[in-house]
Amino acid sequence: MAEILDALQVKHTDGNAGVSFKLPKSICSKYFDGMDSKQMAAVVEQALAAWFDGKEAAVV
Repeated sequence: MAEILDALQVKHTDGNAGVSFKLPKSICSKYFDGMDSKQMAAVVEQALAAWFDGKEAAVV
């Protein structure tokens, strides 16, 4: 998880447009191969929830 957060290039936008970020291709292919953006967002949300709840790993 720390590797992913360190590799993120985060871009904040105004209003409710959200936040976009870039991941290196190596991380995308390792963890998100074959997923669309909604699926990736769901995995990231589950992983972050697990991380902030103090769990070792998310079951995604």
